[in-house]
Order: sequence, then structure tokens, then C-alpha cells
Amino acid sequence: MNQEEKWTISKELKKIWYDTMTESDGRYSRKSLTWFASFISCVGIGVVDQFTSYKANDMVFIGFLGMATGQSIASIFDKKITKK
Repeated sequence: MNQEEKWTISKELKKIWYDTMTESDGRYSRKSLTWFASFISCVGIGVVDQFTSYKANDMVFIGFLGMATGQSIASIFDKKITKK
């Protein structure tokens, strides 16, 4: 009996996670991990700044946002180069 695997959103998210965060040899990419950490830091700073009385320094937020953007662009170009 040949049973097809049932589609679930968690399986699809897992596929996207591993495709985005790992290299072709299965190891995690440093660029992708740096992007993820910077993005999560931006989200955290934004939430703290918006919903608490503590106000974050704008330059820190812009620094993390710039790091996330730069790493995202570098990762895209790296993946395009390695596919050729």
C-alpha cells in the first residue's frame, strides 16, 4: 500500500525553515542565522518601544534593521551565485 503523506502547515513551515536557514550540505548558514537574530531583535525592540513606557534608542533599532536587510540581500545573492 502506497500512502501519501498528509499535508500540514507545520510540515510546510518546517520545509521553508530548513530551505531558508541551511546550506546545501545541511549545515545552518551564518548569514541566515544573523538575519534571523537581527530581525527578531527589531521585532522585540519595536514591541517593547510600542507597548511599554521604556523607549528604545532609534539608532539601535535602525542598526538591527540595517543588519537584517544587509544579511538578507547577501544571502539572496549568495544563493543565486551558488545555483549557477
